[in-house]
Amino acid sequence: MKRLWRKLAIIALLAVAFPVLTLAQSTINDCAPDTVVSQDQINFVVSLAAIERSLKRCASVAQCGQDARRLYGLKRLDGFMVDPSGDIILLGRKSAGLSPLDIDDLIVMLRHALHMYAPQTQSVDATGRVVITRTITSAGVTIDPIPEAIAAISKLAQTSQLEDYTTHWPRICSTPMYAKTLGIPHGTSPSAKMMQADVMLKYLSNGQMKIPGVPSVLQRNLSSFLEQGSLGSGSLTRYWFTAGVHEVLEDDGLFLFRRANVALLDEAEHLDASGQISANGQINSVARSFSCDMTKNFSRLIERPDLSILKELDDVFRWGLLAKFLTSENAFKTARYTPNWLINSHAEALYDVPDQFSGVSRIFRWPEDASITDRNQGPKNLRVVFASCGGVSVDFSGLKMLRQAGTSAGLSNMAQSVFRQKPSPRAHSWPVRIRP
Repeated sequence: MKRLWRKLAIIALLAVAFPVLTLAQSTINDCAPDTVVSQDQINFVVSLAAIERSLKRCASVAQCGQDARRLYGLKRLDGFMVDPSGDIILLGRKSAGLSPLDIDDLIVMLRHALHMYAPQTQSVDATGRVVITRTITSAGVTIDPIPEAIAAISKLAQTSQLEDYTTHWPRICSTPMYAKTLGIPHGTSPSAKMMQADVMLKYLSNGQMKIPGVPSVLQRNLSSFLEQGSLGSGSLTRYWFTAGVHEVLEDDGLFLFRRANVALLDEAEHLDASGQISANGQINSVARSFSCDMTKNFSRLIERPDLSILKELDDVFRWGLLAKFLTSENAFKTARYTPNWLINSHAEALYDVPDQFSGVSRIFRWPEDASITDRNQGPKNLRVVFASCGGVSVDFSGLKMLRQAGTSAGLSNMAQSVFRQKPSPRAHSWPVRIRP
């Protein structure tokens, strides 16, 4: 993670933060992937109580408890089970080549779900009673330009000379941008991972990082221009990662994350002459096709070693989903176990996440910078510049919980299999084989 931060001085796009829309307000449902998890894919389980015992024992010893911090080799979280004898069992998979999980992500997201980071204010009501109010914010990140940069973009947008962009765009985009973490402490593991994913998105959208099978917005714009003689993107576009289609199967204390996806959303923005930015109420077809492809292919993309930060982003969302259920479904009460030491005493690692970036621009010239040859329309003089807006928000407003009688019987058998295959009462983890 630290290695990536040394590269952040060359952010390719101007990022602007805006209020986050919920999944219900978007049209991303048409782009949802069809990837689902079945019971027989679960092959490894981990005891949360055992993790807590190990980390508590190693609290004052450097480098102690690393196996517990990495969940004894669990690579993907697919659900959990309440053990009434005093434990929470984490269900998932061991998969070669994937980045390891980090218990800090769970702890931070659990504290967030418990509103431990929420600022509180005190007031006195009409009866003289002290009332405490908490301001609850979804976990997320933004990268904001200074107002002067927005004003400069607005002024530049009014010019009719393409070469003015070549001259002035790099200077404008090099002005400071400020990174902010919402809902959780800046520099914690989830914050660092969400920030990295936001930065990577800038590179992916403008084509400086290429994904086989998912053309960048720049490539899509160029193709639209060559096919139709016009650009498909004439406005600012805000992109942001958020919780996609989540479906959870539940039966008597066992929760299986049947579908847990991260979605990339988009919204077209309008920059007016005064430098104010607002949603223009329209769908940019090129931007929408990019966000749809990213969403539909996300489960495939997180398997790629060069996109490991997307897998880590997916992990953060899964931990957030787990934390939501642990705190809202009486899981701790049913288990007769609450990881109090982890919640209240564990010192999570902090990363040197910058709170200010210097950005640089990318100006694409066609046909000089293109590998595509226009054989039909003759010579053109085209310059394309991008402002990518948005960030990451851990938001589960579109969450679905499925409780079905037929499914319940299957999950009951799954729970029995996990308990039956436990090698000893205090085992910290064990492989399992679940028959469908």
